[in-house]
Formats: sequence, structure tokens, C-alpha cells
Amino acid sequence: MKQDDRGVSLVEILIATAILVICVVPLFKSMILTVQTNARSRVLLAATSAGEAVLEDLKADGMEAFIQDKDSKSISDVGYIEEDGKKTGYKFTYPEYESDGKKFAVTVEVRPYQNTENADADYNKKEVVDLKRIDLSKDGVYVQDDKIIEEDFIKAVSENKVQADQKDTVLKNLDIRWNYVVAADKNQQNIWQNVSYYYNGILLGEHPMLLYDSRQAGGTLENLYICFEPNAKNTITVQNKDDYPLNLFLIKQGDQAAKVEVHLVGTKEKEHFGEEQDPDFTKGIRIRANFTDADTPLFYYKGSGSETSLNQSQLEKYFGLSGLDGKRVHTRLYDVTVKVNRENKEITTLTGTVTR
Repeated sequence: MKQDDRGVSLVEILIATAILVICVVPLFKSMILTVQTNARSRVLLAATSAGEAVLEDLKADGMEAFIQDKDSKSISDVGYIEEDGKKTGYKFTYPEYESDGKKFAVTVEVRPYQNTENADADYNKKEVVDLKRIDLSKDGVYVQDDKIIEEDFIKAVSENKVQADQKDTVLKNLDIRWNYVVAADKNQQNIWQNVSYYYNGILLGEHPMLLYDSRQAGGTLENLYICFEPNAKNTITVQNKDDYPLNLFLIKQGDQAAKVEVHLVGTKEKEHFGEEQDPDFTKGIRIRANFTDADTPLFYYKGSGSETSLNQSQLEKYFGLSGLDGKRVHTRLYDVTVKVNRENKEITTLTGTVTR
């Protein structure tokens, strides 16, 4: 048998190389595309996580995100959104928000919710305090959290105080008591708060806390904001142990008519307070509230003697009772847009609603 000892020709080599290139190049391109796609997917996932985290923080903290640095993340560019020459909302930016080891610029735009179907019943016409003007260095702030009430109900069910199928009835017929003790002098001011929930005389939950400490806040106490949603029975007690000059803001939230008792406690009789006796406001309480004709607020005062009820004239004369300043009252329901950017390119946009 005759052997074929011929070598591989140049043409054959070139053809084989061409075939290899034709087969391999698409594979390389596919690998590169896969790597790039995975990288983009990781960036998108991290950006989405960053946007969701900011949105959830804003839902949890409400408008406080405008006035304090959440979890040591620096907020910049706080200002108004202006459209057609009008201020239509707020905006701010986290310039270096970190997620999954990557840094993003997260811009938040907050616009008042517009009820276009029925302007007369617009949710945002309810007067509530604008948290943007609150300064936590000098203000004690309470905003009611319905999650805590529901958690108290669940705990009460586990303790056999109420039945699980009573939830709607219990939550609509609560006796809610807010108690505040103000201890203050020129050097230090504290506000202790205790919020308790009762149903048919049964204590469902109690939550004591230090609401304000001037040493931690780094300022001097000026205002106490109580933002509450009325229930079946509502009692607010403020014990001003040292007759410290304090502005008390009573901010009713929601549509339900409020039947609320407000008990003020001082050390002197009411005649020691007011514009006539104390025009420079060096002692006592001045009240601002957004109650309407649909509400039934009852005010009481206890000085050195027994507790007495206060009429409108006495409230205005001794405690400066007035409504909220409309220029400082803004809407309560907001549409939120969160834009996540990296290297000046928009990665993703999320939207949501904030109700505080």
C-alpha cells in the first residue's frame, strides 16, 4: 500500500483558519455581551435597590427626610420644584448613595397629590403641619404611627385580651391617651411622652419615650408638635412643670371629626399668662390648632388649684389659641418620584406615594 506523505497546503490552512475565526468570533462576542449584560443587570439591580430603600425611608419617615440626614447619608440640593413659574413640590438629592458597593446619585421629587376627580374633596386641603419647617434641634415632634397600634392589637390578641375577629371594631373604638411632661430651665429641656391605647378599659399598649432632649438635639426647646389621628376617645395632657415658654401645635390628621380633651397643667393660675401679663412670652403655653367646626375640642387647665374648663375667650387671652398659619401649612399626601443616576446617566426611576 502506498503512503500519502504530502503535507497540508497553505490554502487548506487558510481555509481552516477562516472557519475557526467564523466560529469563534461570534462566541467571543456572545461572551463579551453576556459579561456586559450581567454588569448592567448588577448595576440596575443595585440602582433599583437604592431607589426602593430611599422610597421606603421616605414612606417611613415622611417629610422628615427634608430636615435630617437619614442614617448619615448626606442630603444636598434641597429646594423647590418650579414648573411654569410656580412652586409645585420639593426636591433633594443623595449625591453618594451606596448600594451593593456602588455609589449612585439619587434624586427625590415630591409633589402634592392632586385629586382631579373631586377637587372639593381634595385630600390635600386638610390643614396639617409642614414638617419642612420643623427644626429637630428645637422642636419635639410626634407623628402617630398606625403600625404601632396594629402591633399592640396583635399582642393583645396573643394575651387573650381581645379576639382576632374584633380588629376593625377595636381599632375604630380606641381610647387613646397622649401624655407629655415638660421639664425645662435655661440650661436643659426635656419632653417625656407616653402614648397608651385602651379598649373598653383594657390597656392594649403603652409606649413611654424621651421625645426631646436639648443636650442630644443641640438646641433650645421652642415647640411641641403633636400630629394625631382622632379615634373614639382622645385625651392629650401636657404637664409644663416649670411653666416653660412652649408653643403647642395640635395637628389633627384625617377626615374623622375629633372629640378630644386637652388638659394643660402648670404651676401658676392662668391669669399669669397671656399677652397682657407676659407679652414677651417668657412662660406658659401658646396653642396653635387646626380644629374645625366639625370637631369638639374641650380644654382644661390646672394651676396651683383645681382643674377648670376653658372657654374660647380664656383660651385666646391666656394661651394665645389660634389656627395654624396657612402659609406654613402644606399638603399631607404626596406623589414621589425617585431617580437613580450613575456617572450622569439615569439608571432607573421609581414612583410611590407618601402619606405623612
